[in-house]
Amino acid sequence: MAKMNKLDILSIILIIIGGINWGLIGFKNYNLVSSLVGTGILASAIYTFVGIAGVYSAFRFFKVFKNMDWYENIMVILLIIGAINWGFIGLVGLNLVTAIFSNALIVKIIYDAVGISAIGSCIIFLMNWLNK
Repeated sequence: MAKMNKLDILSIILIIIGGINWGLIGFKNYNLVSSLVGTGILASAIYTFVGIAGVYSAFRFFKVFKNMDWYENIMVILLIIGAINWGFIGLVGLNLVTAIFSNALIVKIIYDAVGISAIGSCIIFLMNWLNK
């Protein structure tokens, strides 16, 4: 993995937070962000920042993550998709996943996959950090 700058690290943290929230929604139908801050402008701001981090990470993906294993790439891509979806929810109130996929099971599988990717990414980044 290429050297990550502070903005890369902040973006990864934000997309992992977004991914964990999608996982909670998929597994338990529980939105941690709205439980902590409500559903008003603060929640929209958090979702928007997660979305911005997703877009930033998408542009940085090939430079920063080019030497990762295939499964790590899949996890990061899922996190980026989940983060960008949060951005759409924060900015315009549109959930792209539910707009594209009308089948509730497919939506749940996507949310669960993003959540599992967030947990896996946390473990991988923690292991890499501990090995330094």
